[in-house]
Amino acid sequence: RIPTAGHVEVIWKKGRFHAVRLEVARGVDAPWEFLAIDTEPNFVDEITPPTGQTAIYRYRGIYILNDEPYGQWSNAVEITVRG
Repeated sequence: RIPTAGHVEVIWKKGRFHAVRLEVARGVDAPWEFLAIDTEPNFVDEITPPTGQTAIYRYRGIYILNDEPYGQWSNAVEITVRG
């Protein structure tokens, strides 16, 4: 989701978990890179493409419980962003 400030907001539910590890791929063929470990929903990605340009960002997450990854990576969510 893109909030009014123009940044992508990653919506997630905390449940019994302590945090979520988020990764982003900034481009269709870009590799996954660390974005953040977020302890309180939701997370706003402050990066946007340069003014007038569009890009495809992909996001994924994995829950953290007792300082360890828990479960499997989520399905990737793809969004087109414009700077």
